Amino acid sequence: MDVTVKVDFGGIAEKLDELGPKLARKALRKGVTAVGNMWVTEMKSRVHVDSGDLRDSIAKKVTTTKKGDALSARVVVGPTYDSKNGKPGDSSQSPGTYALFEEFGTKSMPASPFMRPTFDSTAEKAVQLLADTLRSDLDEVVRSK
Repeated sequence: MDVTVKVDFGGIAEKLDELGPKLARKALRKGVTAVGNMWVTEMKSRVHVDSGDLRDSIAKKVTTTKKGDALSARVVVGPTYDSKNGKPGDSSQSPGTYALFEEFGTKSMPASPFMRPTFDSTAEKAVQLLADTLRSDLDEVVRSK
C-alpha cells in the first residue's frame, strides 16, 4: 500500500532553491523526517497489540532525490518486513506481512485498520509540520547570514 501526497508550498520551493542544493536538501529531509516521526508515533498508538511485534516493527524510511532542478523527498512509514528474523521451521509471519491481515482483514478475521486511519486523521497536521519545519530552517539560514 503506497500513498502519494503532493503539496504546493507557495513560494517555499523558491526560497529553498536560494539556499543552495545542499542546504535545501538538508532542510527538506529534516521536515520529512519530522513528519515520519509523527506518523510512526500515531501509527503505533492505533495498531492492535497482541504480542507487540507488529507495533515494534513500525518504522520510517526517508529518501531525498535531486533530478535536474527538481528536489523531492519521500517518507515511507509502516511495518517493516524482516526476512532474516525468522528461524528455520518458524511458522509465524513477519510483522510486515501480518500488518496486511490487520489492515484489511481475512475471511476469518475482521479488519482492524491502523495505517489508513493514521494518514486520514493526520494529513493536514503533517503538511503543517513540514511547512513549519521548513520555515524554521529558512529563518535560521536568513538569521545566520
